[in-house]
Amino acid sequence: MAKDPQFVLKKRGARVPVVLGDELSEQLLDELDELEAHLDFEAAQASGETPLPFDKAPARIKPSRK
Repeated sequence: MAKDPQFVLKKRGARVPVVLGDELSEQLLDELDELEAHLDFEAAQASGETPLPFDKAPARIKPSRK
């Protein structure tokens, strides 16, 4: 993979698809996962609900799956 990314534009600046290398695409996906977890955490804090201890979660989840 080239160290310096190259940007290709069509006439008048129209965007074209870009192919990313494996390493960069994995890095971007990892960063998106971290961002999603952070946003979920912030949403949970903002909800004002009382956290449920991990050991009690399966008992609460199983009845809702039936």
